[in-house]
Parts: sequence; C-alpha cells; structure tokens
Amino acid sequence: FVFPRGKPHGKLDLDQVVQQPYRQAQRIFFRNNPHFNTTETLQNMREGFECIENDRPVTLRQYHKVVRRKLLEIMRKHGLKVVTFPSIDGDEVFAKISMDMDGEVIKHLAQRFSYAKAFTHEAYKDLQTHGIYQGGRPMERRGRAVPAYAPYQLEIGHLMEPF
Repeated sequence: FVFPRGKPHGKLDLDQVVQQPYRQAQRIFFRNNPHFNTTETLQNMREGFECIENDRPVTLRQYHKVVRRKLLEIMRKHGLKVVTFPSIDGDEVFAKISMDMDGEVIKHLAQRFSYAKAFTHEAYKDLQTHGIYQGGRPMERRGRAVPAYAPYQLEIGHLMEPF
C-alpha cells in the first residue's frame, strides 16, 4: 500500500475538512455482500471509529489516522505481517504486507478465492488405471509430467504442491 502524506513533504492538505467521515469509512470497511462475513464487518465498524462515529466533519489528518490505523489492525488481525516506512523523499508512507508461505493465512486465502493448485506426484500413488490414464503418476505429454490442478481446499491441501 502507498499512503500519501501531508504537506510540507507530501501533496495532501491535511487541514482539509472531510464531510461525513463515518459514512466515508463505511464505504471502505463495510461490505453488505454474501461473500463477506457481515458480523465481522459490523464488528469492524464498532471499534476504532469512536472519534468519527458522530459523522461530524473532521480534518483529513484525523480521518487518515483513523482509516490507516484500522486497515493495519485488520490486516494484522488476520495474520498478515505489516511493516510501514516512509519513502525516500518523505511524501508517502509505504506499507509492506507479507505472509508466511507455509502458514495458515495463505491456505485460507487460497481456499476463499478458489486458487488453483497442482497436485503433488504423491497424490497419484493410489490411483488406478482408467482409460488412457496409466495410474500411479500424473499424465505425461512429450515425456513431461502434466499434473492435474484443482481449487485449493484445506482438506486436500497436503496433496497439493506448496505455495
């Protein structure tokens, strides 16, 4: 993420007034969508917005402080690693986001977004011959293994190639 900073180093006028700051924050953090956990979304809106929940105008400085803090809190709460640091010229703040490539976070994200993963060679060991498939190993094309792919699922993740 790249967060622009206020003057004198950045381009933002942090004294500018933000109208309806709570409503603006809802547009970022509240999702009324069946793919999102509405209970969790509502809980996100209950905490961390106390200084803007009355929806009275605030400065851009206050608004950005609340929104950035909440973004980082949510990412960390869900197991993402977040490190922030200023740009060389000081006009932006970068947020570097990462995760453990062998951890639970990446597995849950892969399942949620139906990320296609290749099966390991080990996954084929008990498969029987069927039609042109020889069984016991991935199919081949021109002498090279061509593994099957499927959307990642936690239950069969041990049969899929690592991330």
